[in-house]
Amino acid sequence: MIDTTKDYYDILAVPHNATLDEIKKAYRELALKYHPDINKSKEAEEKFKEINEAYAVLSDPDKRRQYDVMGNDEFNTMFSEKDIFRDFDISSVFKDVGIDFGDFGDILNNFSLLSFDREKKPIKSDITKILYLTKNELKNGTTKQISITHKIICEYCNGTGMVKSGKITRNSQYISYSTCSYCHGLGYIIKTNIVTVYIKPNSYDGQRLRLKGMGNNGGDYYLILRKK
Repeated sequence: MIDTTKDYYDILAVPHNATLDEIKKAYRELALKYHPDINKSKEAEEKFKEINEAYAVLSDPDKRRQYDVMGNDEFNTMFSEKDIFRDFDISSVFKDVGIDFGDFGDILNNFSLLSFDREKKPIKSDITKILYLTKNELKNGTTKQISITHKIICEYCNGTGMVKSGKITRNSQYISYSTCSYCHGLGYIIKTNIVTVYIKPNSYDGQRLRLKGMGNNGGDYYLILRKK
């Protein structure tokens, strides 16, 4: 994953209301400038990876919409590099923007963008967020309703992203796999819950509250209390 402090629009040097054509044009220019086969500087390979990750998100309407809604920090918390590049055909993208550097195999393998294990289930991970409270709320206690957006393992494919079907005859067995239509092959769905949190009296700045199982794929959700 690239530096999460960097905004995808900033990486491609385009405004947030940029059209797809403008995004493609910016990507074309940057790809020509930083492709490792052309630019031999030390930072070129990492910069090229940043450009591809930004384009993978902003060129996909669904990913871009979620990025715009969540914002940079939350999006990079919710989506891994595998999520971003899943179903992303690098070769077609380069053809689409009129760039032909030949065989991209070695570069892609080095970036590890396309080597996904379909049998591996989504990994559980914790989420940490800050909850700002007034001095009186920390001292006297309060109740807060917070919105929690997290990943839930898809129950239809059991987190594999694939659905197996088959037919057994007397002499043979036919088994086929197809992408789960419910989670679209991700192995998880994104869900938002409204949770009521009780803040005990005499809580303090920096205190950590644990919401068990409310993180990604069964991980925990932590609230860090901060005084306004």
